[in-house]
Amino acid sequence: MKKFLLLLIIPFLSFGQDYFYPPEKMNLSLQERFGSVFNNPEFYPIGWSDDGLFAYKMIYCDGGCGCCSNRIVIQSSKSDKIIDDFMLPSDEDSFEGTEEDKWRENTRKINAFLNKYDIENTGLGKLYTSKRVNDFNIILQKNSIQYNTDENCYHLENDVVTTYKIQVGNKDLGYKTITKKEAECIYESDINYVGYFKSPFENRIIVVIAEEHQGFEAETEYYLYFYGCSLKPQSF
Repeated sequence: MKKFLLLLIIPFLSFGQDYFYPPEKMNLSLQERFGSVFNNPEFYPIGWSDDGLFAYKMIYCDGGCGCCSNRIVIQSSKSDKIIDDFMLPSDEDSFEGTEEDKWRENTRKINAFLNKYDIENTGLGKLYTSKRVNDFNIILQKNSIQYNTDENCYHLENDVVTTYKIQVGNKDLGYKTITKKEAECIYESDINYVGYFKSPFENRIIVVIAEEHQGFEAETEYYLYFYGCSLKPQSF
């Protein structure tokens, strides 16, 4: 009888793979730190892989269309590229239930998706809000240019483009730029440093930036961006 039960159980076990429970929402304190907005993203950290990938669930809502996206994202901390995603039901779908219910309804598919990329069920760890990690400084530089036109930024008097870059380093090893981006229709004050996460597997961090944008009906919303950085001395 015991042997029979063991044979029944074994097919449902995947040795070396993680079982993922519904992740907990992390409060990034965006509104408390940077000001209130109409749409605040919901961020659920899931875990890391040992080769630089990380996974999270993100819910974004668009006040203009009244629609939301609810997806699990696999992103690379080496290239910053989104590698893959898995869509979950959102509030306007016919599915009725909590975020945990949506996760449990898709548990088998979610486990297969995350294990495909060797994500470990560790969460992303603590969010550090300091602009210093070990012996390195994290510097966010921003610069806005306004134009005498109003063709693109319908909610502003003039079109504006803000360029920002993130540099990491120190006076001994020097500084390296981990990203440089142009953001249209937002000012310097709309781009904020949120903090960073540390990889549990290597000397690497993910820097988190929040951009505040204004929608078609003048509703404001935060968008989160993640930029990876190796802290190995030879990378500087």
